[in-house]
Amino acid sequence: MKLLKRLVTPLVAMVFISMFMAFQIFPVAATPSLPLPTLEAPVEITLGAAGSTVSIDISARNLVDGWEIIGFQLSVPFNAEWLTPWLPSPPGDIILAAVNGGESTQTIIVNDVPYKPKPGWYLTTVAVLILPDDAGVYHSPFPDGDGIIITLQYKVKTAGASKTMPIELINTMILARVLNAELSGWKFKVNGKTGVGLGHKSTVGAPNTFEVQVSNIGTVDVYVRATFDIVSAMAVESVSTDIYLPVGQSTVISATWTASIPGHYEITGILCHPLFIIPEMPSTRTQTLRLDVKPL
Repeated sequence: MKLLKRLVTPLVAMVFISMFMAFQIFPVAATPSLPLPTLEAPVEITLGAAGSTVSIDISARNLVDGWEIIGFQLSVPFNAEWLTPWLPSPPGDIILAAVNGGESTQTIIVNDVPYKPKPGWYLTTVAVLILPDDAGVYHSPFPDGDGIIITLQYKVKTAGASKTMPIELINTMILARVLNAELSGWKFKVNGKTGVGLGHKSTVGAPNTFEVQVSNIGTVDVYVRATFDIVSAMAVESVSTDIYLPVGQSTVISATWTASIPGHYEITGILCHPLFIIPEMPSTRTQTLRLDVKPL
């Protein structure tokens, strides 16, 4: 089966974020060879007859016990004209294997938030959590390796019978317990120029370079992500780049994008850690610049 892979992304409007304000960014070990974890889902699902149940497996890859992962959050858009949300399965084996010293699990699911890019679609937003024991203590091992986090289930409506529905993972987050990772610096540029609110110029078909400057002022080596959200009246796009940044070092992270249609674009740069993002934390930086794209 083909799988859709998506690294954890720093999107806002997190439904359950207030539950975890005691935790901070999880840094990777001090080696650039350690991969970032990914979340996966099928690229698409084929719906059966009206009244049948269809399942979507959500999996995690590249987890390591030493990361002390304690939860996952994600959203999956679904066509509400085709599907009715049904009860999810219990947490998958990779979660249950980490519940070994008095911990417990909790699953929170919300299905009533409209998905604005697609009229008639809604979001299934899920948090799968490992809770500490009665004394507030977690015990090793933590989730390790690859495995299913949870399986979402839906009932097929008459209008959805025998249809094929694409699957997308958004608003993804991994929760972990390690502290003391912090970023600094900004200097967001579009095509080499700064200036908030200015109309940066480009043309259809011309490559545009977005870049931000970043420094690791924390106490651990980390992965860093620069994401550039590109919004116009016609579409929403996003490009991102991940790098490994040791303590005390600075660099410029860049990405390129080419406009296919003319118009006014708002380019928002988001600088953050790929793991565990809280928009209000000082380790996340955002800034928006305007790009005016003219026809050829």
